[in-house]
Amino acid sequence: MISKTDPGHDALLQGLQRQDPQVLTRFYSELHRRTRHYVRKHYGAFALDVLDDCFPKAFHVLLQKVQSDAYRHDNLEAFA
Repeated sequence: MISKTDPGHDALLQGLQRQDPQVLTRFYSELHRRTRHYVRKHYGAFALDVLDDCFPKAFHVLLQKVQSDAYRHDNLEAFA
């Protein structure tokens, strides 16, 4: 979990704001992996198709909020 107290929080947030390809790829991959695990555990494997359909759009909305300074949260993953 990436919270403001985590030393990597500011670097991650800055990387997302400037659309650093490495940061975007790593954060997207890790968030998608963790989200798939959560969905499978709580909703079953059948829900993964729905997740895979909506995750890219949801990630895009997250980036828009982070880049427009609408991100006002203590925990980047919880905000996501």
